[in-house]
Parts: sequence; structure tokens; C-alpha cells
Amino acid sequence: MTSRIVIVAFSLIILLATSSLSQTVAPSQTSVEQINPKLPTIFVVGDSTANNHANGGLGWGDPFITYFDLTKANVLNRARGGRSSRTFITEGLWDKVLSDMKAGDVVLIQFGHNDAGAINDASRARGSLPGLGEDTQEIDNELTKKHEVVHTYGWYMRKMIADTKAKGATPIVLSLTVRNIWKDGRVERGSGKFSQWAAEIAKSQNVEFIDLTTIIADKYEQLGEDKVKTLFATDHTHTNSAGAELNAELVVAALGNFNPGLMGIYGKTTATTVDVWPERHIPGKGADSPETDRPTTTDNFHRITNVSRPTLTLFRAKNNGSRQPAMIVCPGGGYTYVVIDKEGTELAAWLNSIGFSALVLKYRVPQNRDGALQDLQRAISLTRANAAEWNIDPNKLGVMGFSAGGNLAAKASTVFDTRTYSRIDAIDDHSSRPDFAVLVYPAYLDKDGKLTTEVNLKAKIPPTLIVFAEDDKNYVLGGKLYHAALDAAKVPNEFLLYQNGGHGFALRSDKEPRVWPQAALAWLHKIGVR
Repeated sequence: MTSRIVIVAFSLIILLATSSLSQTVAPSQTSVEQINPKLPTIFVVGDSTANNHANGGLGWGDPFITYFDLTKANVLNRARGGRSSRTFITEGLWDKVLSDMKAGDVVLIQFGHNDAGAINDASRARGSLPGLGEDTQEIDNELTKKHEVVHTYGWYMRKMIADTKAKGATPIVLSLTVRNIWKDGRVERGSGKFSQWAAEIAKSQNVEFIDLTTIIADKYEQLGEDKVKTLFATDHTHTNSAGAELNAELVVAALGNFNPGLMGIYGKTTATTVDVWPERHIPGKGADSPETDRPTTTDNFHRITNVSRPTLTLFRAKNNGSRQPAMIVCPGGGYTYVVIDKEGTELAAWLNSIGFSALVLKYRVPQNRDGALQDLQRAISLTRANAAEWNIDPNKLGVMGFSAGGNLAAKASTVFDTRTYSRIDAIDDHSSRPDFAVLVYPAYLDKDGKLTTEVNLKAKIPPTLIVFAEDDKNYVLGGKLYHAALDAAKVPNEFLLYQNGGHGFALRSDKEPRVWPQAALAWLHKIGVR
């Protein structure tokens, strides 16, 4: 695969926006920053489109913080109103960020709205030289009363990118937010050439680029000019709280697309847990011992075993006025335990960031494959029965499974015409067939070199995506056999095979499979789900 994804640890968001229009300088935030040095940090750095508290305005950097679990990461909005890429550096604001930055942090860089201002005057003196070259201009700064060598926009941006990399952090460049300026029903897509320059800088420096200008402009044109007017404060550049919240949502969605690990590992979620079965009506057997956490291993992931009371935990996507697609997530664990965080809740947080509701299934273990399949069949029907209340599209309900959970999802997507338990109530009148399946390194699909007989190839199997690494020696053969069988049965499917990556990577791979979430999103687009 040639796709590339930034493996986000935690860095810095640098906001560089462009415009010849002057910006209101917002007062610096008065709240005291709380930085836990043991946690990775996300810095938001830029101008007042990201950090603004003047004249009824609000920048997107503040609501952006609310999307993260602050027990897992620091998120700091270091943007400062009225600054350009040049003055953010010359005033020492960048040095302060650098002093707090460490390896594993993430840096999003977005400057430009103020870079087209005057290079030298007595009021602001904040403009940078246009372009990406090495041109310079010496001035006696009328504002600071100091001699200064002024560089190009590209030079300042490259410096911040290089400084970030030197710290072992990850820079991400964002193009400008969009001003409320319209012509012939189309909104302005970035003033000047700063968005274009930001893209060219990111490409030349081999760092990730988020085209926020296009993302916001597309959304504004979808909403219409009258609605967009209500998202701005007293001018056409600065959003109010509603506009800031929308821009933050769009930034998060873009990060979910480009950096699944960032939103999955550190994203904040709210959840509601329900029982899969009514009390005293669980078919089959449970565990012999009380439910417990499996002793923590060196990786510190949360493993649960002896599950006799299956649950479904709902992580709702933001309600944007229409029912959302949803994914039931089945963690792995060899049918001995369920890895509830790495292959469960982290996937839910990522799915939420890209507009999917997610439901994490805690199914019966250990060694209860029949019970686990009953749990998943019931969970699919339960979700459809509650689709209206949970704001889920019942016709866009998929399953996503990992390792043993991938095996479980494969079986559920082939065994649904006849339930594996007797009808209990009206919930079981709803279909247990998933609309699509994403199987990530599914286990146990082969036996003695042949495809397992546990899958029913005569069923109306939904579109299926299979993800594997070639060096997953224990299980990759099963994936290949299942892919070939689906082809022979003329079931729409795609097989993503990466050379190196092993087993159990989920959203945390630093090898070739790190791009599988983006490939999965592209596949979901192709089959019409998203």
C-alpha cells in the first residue's frame, strides 16, 4: 500500500492563517495550564481563529480540547490572537512551546491570516514576505524598535516543522479557516495563496497536511450563506461559539481520517452500557467463575475474562440531524478474554470521530464460542430494535472484529438465516444479518489447511473487508482462504494484505498496517456506507 498515515503520539497544533485583514487581538487565557509531564501533549498554536475571547468570538482550539480524554493526554491551546507565523516566533511564543515539547507530542500547524499584513509599521508589523523561498528583508522595526531580518512565510513554517521534528514530535500542517465572504453562492476558499503554500510546505517537508480550508468551505456551502452568518461574531473572520464548535468538529473528523491512532487512543467518549440479554434468559452457559480482569501483562491493556453477563456499550456519534451508520466492535482475546480497550473502546473513539456510532460487545468467555455467537446475533438485533432511540441507521449496521472477534464477526455475517438460540422476545424479530463486515486479522478461519466449515458460504453474505499482515503466520492462511471463498461465491469483498505487521496491531501499528483504517474508510465509501 502506498497510503501514508501520521502515527500520532502527541505534538503541537500550530495554527497559521492568512489574510490581509487585521484580526482582533484576544487577551491571553487566564486559566492556569495543567501539564502532566508523564502524558503526551497536543499543542494548538496559531492565531485568533483558534484562540479568541474578544467581542463575542471564540476560536476552535477551545472546543477542540473537549474531544480528548485529559487523563490520557495534555491538550494545550497555545494559539495567540493577532500573530502571524513571523511574530509567533519573534515574540518568543514558539520558544515557549518548544520548551514544553517532548518526543511523542503532536504539532498541528496553521498560520496565515495575519501573514499578509504590513511588514513594518508602528501598530502591528507582523507580515511575512510572500512565498516559500529564502528571500529576506532587513528592517528597523517601527513597533519593536529593533533591527530585524524578515523571512518568507515558507521559511517560518519550515522552521517550526524542523524544530518540532528535532524534538521527536510530529508536526501536522493545517490550511486556513474560512472567512464569511461569499460571491455567487460560493464562499471564499482561503485568502491569498496561503492555503496553497501550506499544502506545498507540508509536501516538501514530508509531513501530514489537513486541507481544512476545503473541508470548512464544503461544509459552509452545504449549510448555505444565511446559516453560516449565524456562526460568526462581529466580523467575517472570527467565529462565535457555534462556529468554533463546528470548526473543531471538522478538525477532529479530519484527524480521525488521517490519524486514527490519535483519536482512538486519546479521544474522549461518553458511553451507555446495556445488557445483551434479559435477566434469567441467557441461552447456553456462562463462565464457571465470577467475571474478573485478567492480570495485567507488560502492555497494560485491559483484558476481561469469565464473562457470563454479556453487555453492549454504545458510543454515540454526534447527532447531525440524521441517523448515523454504526459498527458493532468485537474485541479479540483468543476466546479466553476480551481486550476491551485496544480492540474495543479505542476503535469506538476513532469511529465516533469519523461520524460512526460504535457499540463494543463484551461477549461470553472463556472458551464459549457458541455463547459468543449467540451474543453477537442478539446484539445486532438489539441494536436494530433500538435504532430510533440510539439514532442509528438500521440499514447501515456493520460488524468489526479483531482476532477471535474477527472470527466471531465472520461467523455472524454468514450464519443469520437461522438463529443459534430460540426466540426470546420481539427483539429477536429484527434481523441479525450485518450490512457489512470488517475483519481485522481474524483468527481460526482455517483447519488442516482448509477453510473452516463454521462459515456458511451459501448465505447472503454482506460486503466484507479482510485485513492481514503476511507475517501473521498463525492466521493469515485463513484470511486468504476466506477471501478466495468469497470471490468464488461472488460476494463483494476486499483483501488488504500488508507484508509486515504481525498480529494484534489494532490502531497502534508503526509498520505497514498503520494505514488500514484509512483504507477501510475508502472501502466504506465505495460500498455506500459513508
